[in-house]
Parts: sequence; C-alpha cells; structure tokens
Amino acid sequence: MSWRVHPASEARGKMILALIIIGGVSYYLLITAGLFWAIFSILILFVSLGSFFIPTEYRIDEQGIRVKRFIYSYYRPLSEFRRIYILKNGVLFSPFSRPTFLNNFRGLFLLFPKDREGIVEYLKKRFNDLIEDKS
Repeated sequence: MSWRVHPASEARGKMILALIIIGGVSYYLLITAGLFWAIFSILILFVSLGSFFIPTEYRIDEQGIRVKRFIYSYYRPLSEFRRIYILKNGVLFSPFSRPTFLNNFRGLFLLFPKDREGIVEYLKKRFNDLIEDKS
C-alpha cells in the first residue's frame, strides 16, 4: 500500500497564510536587519515547514515502512512496531505495546490524505491485532 500526501495543496488557505507570514517576517527583517537576514529567514522558515510544503510518499509492504521526502528517504522494519494507533489525521506506529508519552518521539507518524478510508481499511485488514482506532 502506498500513498502521497501534500498538505499545502490540500489546504490552500493554510498555505496562503504560511506564505504571508514568511513574507511578512522576511520583509520585516529586510527593513530592520538587511538582505542577508531576510534571505536567511526565508530559508529557515521553508526548511522548518518542509513537511508542509513538500510532498511525502509513504509505502507499507510486507517487510516495513518507507517514507520518501524530497531530499531523503528512510525505512523502518515492521518488526519494530508493537502497536498501531489510527488517529484523525494519520496513523502512529508505536514501538511500545502500551500507551506512553514516548510514542510521539520513538514512533512513526504517517499522515493521511483527504481520502483516508482505503488506507484505514487496508491497515485494519493487515494489522488487525495491533490496531487501536482513536479517530
């Protein structure tokens, strides 16, 4: 199962707001601190919001999960995960068998596209014994 998520194209209003904020900050820095700091702020803000502006591809196969972004990709084997949480905006693969505050730090969160039903159905069929639906 594979899917692609591009939050900026799915939420045009948020994208416009983010661009206005980035433009406003860079314009303020251009006036007060100079051209270097304005360009530097644009780079830092785009890098920090990279997962919003740049599409991400997810692939789940028999062995593991591959996350592919613009510059890099990484792979995590399914044997690492002991619990799966289906949430409103995505799915969290957790290495812990019980809920813990470390889930967000050690786990792997995959965003859902707007049409999430097919993915949720696949996950429930494939990982039925590990799933906890919190959506």
